[in-house]
Amino acid sequence: MESFGWLNGAMDIALPLQQHPLYLDAVAAIGGDAARIEVPGAAPVGLVRRRIGPLGTVALASRGPVWHACLTDRQAEALRGLRAAGLRIVTSEGGDEAALRRAGFRQILTPAHFAEWDLTGDAAARRAAMKGKWRNRLARAEEAGLTIRSDSWRGLPHWLLDADAAQQRDRHYRALPRVLLAAMARTRGAARVFEARHRGAIVAGLLVLRHGPVATYQTAWTGPEGRRLNAHSLLLARAADWLARHGHVRLDLGPVETERNPGLARFKLGTGARLRRGGGTWLAIPLL
Repeated sequence: MESFGWLNGAMDIALPLQQHPLYLDAVAAIGGDAARIEVPGAAPVGLVRRRIGPLGTVALASRGPVWHACLTDRQAEALRGLRAAGLRIVTSEGGDEAALRRAGFRQILTPAHFAEWDLTGDAAARRAAMKGKWRNRLARAEEAGLTIRSDSWRGLPHWLLDADAAQQRDRHYRALPRVLLAAMARTRGAARVFEARHRGAIVAGLLVLRHGPVATYQTAWTGPEGRRLNAHSLLLARAADWLARHGHVRLDLGPVETERNPGLARFKLGTGARLRRGGGTWLAIPLL
């Protein structure tokens, strides 16, 4: 098991990527306005100032605060302090809705749902927790002659980011910008690419970002041959094994959108990941 000293002292706190120094420092490194504010009863809260449509430039806490305890009065007091420091929009992790109301925030978007894969058990326990169809696809992939390799990524040009950019254009979605991913990757050990090969050719790849005891499933691509061979199931399972061996306790698989992308939702939850409900998006009222 390795030390997380390279992750800015947040080694003991399970934080979502957007609240971790890895992300916030990268935002600042590419010219953004990011800060961490100490508040009682929570991990330091990451704020990013950004322009959001008619609201203009506002401070956003994305997937924060991450509270140490659910004490509504104390949470509300801390949130009032964050408002005084400029906080205007919160995408809540959940459990603090009453405190947000008391602090003068109003909900403007319903909660998202997230898939979180527990890595604290061994590989056999993770396999037993998989849905039957997912486990069957993994078994077929293990017999398909695929080779899995991984390496650290330090932010240089990479085929996976090129493939993902094309995929985003084709499927009409947007992910974190490459310049931000590269800024995070320049922190030694923070970004790792896993590749699946068949007969020497790359058929699938994924990028994970490592932040303290948590890792995030960030970027993924699978070609036609990889889909035929169920390469991404094997790739993700082996990535989870590697992360668990290196001290990570959770792999964040990202939002689960059953109506917008049911196939991806089934893939994420088929791993045995837990579906967790967030707390929605909240706006400070009055805004100014």
